[in-house]
Amino acid sequence: MIHLSDQGWNIPKIAVHLDLHEQTVRFWIKSFLDGGFCALTDQPHPGQKSAVTETMLTEVRNWLAQGDKTWNARQVAAEVHVRSELLRSPDQWRRLLRREHLTYKRTQRSLQHKQDPVAVAAKTAQLDTRKGGASSGQLDVCHLDEAGFALTLPPCYSWSPVGEHLRIAYRAPQGRRLNVIGGYFSDGPEAGTFRYAIYASLPKSRYKTQHKSAEAVAQAAGFALSEVGSIHTERFVAFVWRLAGPPPRLYVRLKAVASPVDRVG
Repeated sequence: MIHLSDQGWNIPKIAVHLDLHEQTVRFWIKSFLDGGFCALTDQPHPGQKSAVTETMLTEVRNWLAQGDKTWNARQVAAEVHVRSELLRSPDQWRRLLRREHLTYKRTQRSLQHKQDPVAVAAKTAQLDTRKGGASSGQLDVCHLDEAGFALTLPPCYSWSPVGEHLRIAYRAPQGRRLNVIGGYFSDGPEAGTFRYAIYASLPKSRYKTQHKSAEAVAQAAGFALSEVGSIHTERFVAFVWRLAGPPPRLYVRLKAVASPVDRVG
């Protein structure tokens, strides 16, 4: 501001450039002319100092960044009251959080907490080696993954830094759910092919309350009994062999599974 004024800029032009009110620019330039650089420092603020210290605000930011749960202003106020015996209203905490450049918005669900970074790096290097054989047409490289879909959790909201999304570890409850296993061929003669299988998990309470057999409950939901249940080892192995088919030259990359599976001869 002072530098621009020294360059010959007038007060209205400085105010527009810095997005400030003209009165603010005029006040600081006048203060500099009267007292020099010493007059540009902020004067002590009148009144009592806030009981919400910078240490408390830093601790609150750490809570919000952990991603183990969502936080609203009422929960933040209650947690601070328990830990620091400082009672402030949720409205006041909303103002403090916004002052700290935090905003209240939807979160993102993440499964990264289930991954082992060391194992992922090792299998990625192994996959790169296998792709060399696929490029020569000697084998197919298939990316195999399992997923589940359950319309159970509503969208969650929490306080998080402006411009960032808080990632919450997703833990699906037991109950109605679709289990899907799929394989995508990325390299080799069958590159671009995608195959999958779907199995439905139904609430166990239906068998007790409706006094029906497992087959009757499955048919009522529109599934055959062979299509109900989780993706256990037998179904997993059967699906892998169905992907391989003749000739046996498949290398399967298992995402979030312990190790790759090679089928040879």
